[in-house]
Amino acid sequence: LKAAAEFDGLEMLSGAFVDASRRLRADAVFRLPLRGGGYLMPMVEQESQTKRMTPARSTCYGARGVGWSMTHQGMDKDLALPWPMVFYTGGDPYTQPTRLVDLFPASVRTIARGTLLGSPVPAFQLIELRLIPDEVLMADEPDVLGMLMKHVHDAEMAGVFEILHPHLRRFGEGIDGKDCHRFVEGSFYYALHAGNTCLWNDVILPIAEDCMKPDRVEVLMTTAERLKFEGMQQGMQQGMQQGMQQGMQQGMQQGMQKGRQQEREEVAVRLIETGMDTGAIAKATSLPQQRIQELRAPNGASNKN
Repeated sequence: LKAAAEFDGLEMLSGAFVDASRRLRADAVFRLPLRGGGYLMPMVEQESQTKRMTPARSTCYGARGVGWSMTHQGMDKDLALPWPMVFYTGGDPYTQPTRLVDLFPASVRTIARGTLLGSPVPAFQLIELRLIPDEVLMADEPDVLGMLMKHVHDAEMAGVFEILHPHLRRFGEGIDGKDCHRFVEGSFYYALHAGNTCLWNDVILPIAEDCMKPDRVEVLMTTAERLKFEGMQQGMQQGMQQGMQQGMQQGMQQGMQKGRQQEREEVAVRLIETGMDTGAIAKATSLPQQRIQELRAPNGASNKN
């Protein structure tokens, strides 16, 4: 693939594969030209848990990619080749099916194997990050995002940021004249929301100060402090629940849930500002994609509940 692809022409197709319900979409879709002509269409998804229906969803992504090619490249042109990819970041081995044919009942599989839907080829490219050594991820051109996804839940996350520090600084300064500050900001916000906020003040925030613009670091620091305070409140609530009446427990829980919702929306707004895709923001914040679309509206930030 390295020999065949023209990575300088890699193009992100933002928002091109949203269905009417806004439920069927990959986290990110790209178009990658090949030196011999034609295109690949990498369709990237991140999963932290194994899901049985991933082959079916990936097949739907591929079908939508073919439809996009027909619409945007013309009916008389060759199609771009959809390439669904799943970056699996869970701690347990991936044990769910990767082939669409395995989702059919045993009585149907023999018939299915004689059709396109019965292909023995996996429906998606599975990338189990936990099985890839850090030395491989950091070789040649370091895979910063791969390292973050692999280690975001680790207790030693601070050490990972120390390894990535010079590379994040290089991205923050720009590469080949390209402004990469959105990628740097998105990396820190992803780790902040998905990782351990207790590490931020001592280790990670100083790295952010060295890699990000000062005004953006201030916003990031405020978000980190709020998330840390929220964690303290949740710990206090768990201790108080043992001796409190049920009605008081429910009232405090509702208040915490409302605060959690507000904090998620604030994080979502920051991620929107970095240019992150709606599907990826929904996964990082657990917010519905419809709410994220509302926050994307011109007055979305003022409409938060």
